[in-house]
Amino acid sequence: MDLHASGRPAALTRATASTLTASLVGAVLVAASATATSAAPADVAPADVTPAAAAVDESLLSTTGTTWRYLEDNTNPAGDDPDQKVWTTTAYDDAAWKTGVAPFGAKRGQPTGLGDAFPVTTLLTQYIPGTTTDVPTFFFRTDVDLTAADLDGVPAFEGEIVHDDVAIVYVNGEEVVRLGDDGREITENLQYFGNSRTDPVTSTFVVPADAFDAGENTISVALYQDAPTSSDIYLDVRSLVPTHGEVRDVALTVGADETQANVAWFSTLPGAGEVQWARAADGSGEVDWAGAATSSATSGASADGATYHHATMTGLEESTSYTYRVGSAATGWSEPATLTRGPSRTSSRSSSSATRRSARAATSRTTRRAGRSRSRR
Repeated sequence: MDLHASGRPAALTRATASTLTASLVGAVLVAASATATSAAPADVAPADVTPAAAAVDESLLSTTGTTWRYLEDNTNPAGDDPDQKVWTTTAYDDAAWKTGVAPFGAKRGQPTGLGDAFPVTTLLTQYIPGTTTDVPTFFFRTDVDLTAADLDGVPAFEGEIVHDDVAIVYVNGEEVVRLGDDGREITENLQYFGNSRTDPVTSTFVVPADAFDAGENTISVALYQDAPTSSDIYLDVRSLVPTHGEVRDVALTVGADETQANVAWFSTLPGAGEVQWARAADGSGEVDWAGAATSSATSGASADGATYHHATMTGLEESTSYTYRVGSAATGWSEPATLTRGPSRTSSRSSSSATRRSARAATSRTTRRAGRSRSRR
């Protein structure tokens, strides 16, 4: 059994998004133009873009501004407790742990040798006392206080961390991300784990806001060596800032029939998604999203760590324009875009048939008149 199994997704990446303004004639997409979403493409001035929400820049964690309590003496912080993750909870007593600020690290037992890009402020005791065998796991804890206002309207927090070898991050006792995982099962707190690295790796990760509570929160990190003979160890949690995420690569395609349109997109934050649509507003341009039609998306993880979604708009009426958006409160929303469904195929065929019949009748009348004229002559 994996004592540290996580239901949380792995690290996610930021990207730029676009939506489509489109015209549907029958079931054919005949025109499309890009409309900027929450991140502006290079050729669009920031003033032309309305972000889904403005992220607060204040970071919960920083390299020099955060004091960590840490354990480096090759002892299991959970002891014999049945819950081996008890050391990651807010109630855990870490008063006997050492304190320090990042970056933490060592190279063959020394604070130098990792290179200029990886300075060490707090030297870790790399080896088990009396040996040259690496301590398998180092444990870190720090607390952050948040108010309900801090969490209001914030779907997630995005972090940056430098690690060597594996780092597993917890919030209030729950694993939120593991970085550098090699697929091996974790069966105890003190074990070697992860992929060997030449240099420390910089990674980003996302913590859903619902992992935090209003009040005191504990952020913990387990830092693993990959082997007893690893030459170095390193940790620097550089930032953890509120983020509203981005919706990118929105694509509109024809549906199963003339009354439907399919839409697919990616979100950089985890969570369910949906498409909302309503008749295009007159005059003010405001859309009552609370009263809009909604269709839930089918979602899944993509290769780059983002989340893929696709959904279907139904009940689209001919010769009608609609405003739509995709996303959710958890992942962020795309900018509203418009689509217009043209006349149905049946109407188009009927109109074309009528036109052809009229043309044939006119030709026939002209031919008959010409014949009568030749007869009189």
